[in-house]
Amino acid sequence: MRLVRMLGLCLVAICAVSAMVAVPAMAKETKEEKEEKKIWPVFSQCPLEEPEVEQCFAGITNGGRHGGFFSLGAVTVPLNKAITLQGGLREGLIVPATVETLESPELKVPGGIGLLNKRIQESAEWPAELTALWNEAKKNHEGNMYVKIEVGGKELYEIPFALDVINLLFEKGAAFTLPLKVKMTGPFLAKLGGGPCDFGNDTTPTFQYLSTEPSQNGNAANGASTLDEGNLVVLYNSRLGDVGWSVPEGAQASGCGGAYESYVDTAINKLLFGPNNYPGPASHWAHGVTQLEGTLYMADASATKEKL
Repeated sequence: MRLVRMLGLCLVAICAVSAMVAVPAMAKETKEEKEEKKIWPVFSQCPLEEPEVEQCFAGITNGGRHGGFFSLGAVTVPLNKAITLQGGLREGLIVPATVETLESPELKVPGGIGLLNKRIQESAEWPAELTALWNEAKKNHEGNMYVKIEVGGKELYEIPFALDVINLLFEKGAAFTLPLKVKMTGPFLAKLGGGPCDFGNDTTPTFQYLSTEPSQNGNAANGASTLDEGNLVVLYNSRLGDVGWSVPEGAQASGCGGAYESYVDTAINKLLFGPNNYPGPASHWAHGVTQLEGTLYMADASATKEKL
């Protein structure tokens, strides 16, 4: 409650000029009430039954053309479907959501298995029978590949201020610290068997340190709003990014390809990290870029309980 009210005061100060515009009190209240009714349901997965949960949060990317992307090596994946990070906060720690703390749909990889081209296959020393299976998948229009972003391990819930709202608001330092893994799927990989095919894992996740960046519609603070007497804070059009993140040793692609796992894993790693950089020290591997844009909602847990 105290944190949210403090944020509310900060946001009121930031938005003071716009707040001075003369609007009839009754009309403004009606508009806010309508806005609040649309917002409260985003906290439906907040762990309100967990003891001493102080705040609820939900960060939702825009999806579509302005949801962002992530890239690593030769792979770039548009975040064109909404991704939600949600849960509660207790003494600076994230409390898991009642269902999924990170809700991410499968995202299509442009180029699909075509990215595992002849050059990559030769570099990974694919046997003729595996190349034949790849050609068959292409011929049968089974070349799509998808990725799904998931929380890696339990560290997200152990890192103090993994969600740092002050950094987010004042655009200083990492706003989100996320240990992640990325699961790869598709008809070709399914036919080969094996799995799960992923990079980053529960033991060695890939860390993202997402900091505030200027958004397409202005900085995060310029899109801030407080509602319900400071119990509800909304940061519209927030843009977060991490440039130069790397995949640590032990987190490279694995489990892909069934009986051909060693060949498929090697090909995917060459695709992600570059034929000239893999294998080798993690410091020499390709570095990734992540950018996402969306809205962050935060609310006092007690107020949320009353509204839901």
